[in-house]
Amino acid sequence: MTTKFLKTLIEDYNIKDTNDIKDMLKDLLSGTIQTMLEAEIEHELGYAKHSYER
Repeated sequence: MTTKFLKTLIEDYNIKDTNDIKDMLKDLLSGTIQTMLEAEIEHELGYAKHSYER
C-alpha cells in the first residue's frame, strides 16, 4: 500500500480514532469474508446456493 492510498482511506472514511479504523476494516473486509464463507459452503455441500442440481 502506498502512503497516498492510505491517506485517501483516512480522508474517505473520516478516521479520527481507533473505532473509525475498526469500522473501516469491517466495511472493507465484510464482502471478502462473505464470499469466502459462501465458497466454503458451496465446496462442502457440492452445489451452489440456489442451485437446483443436487
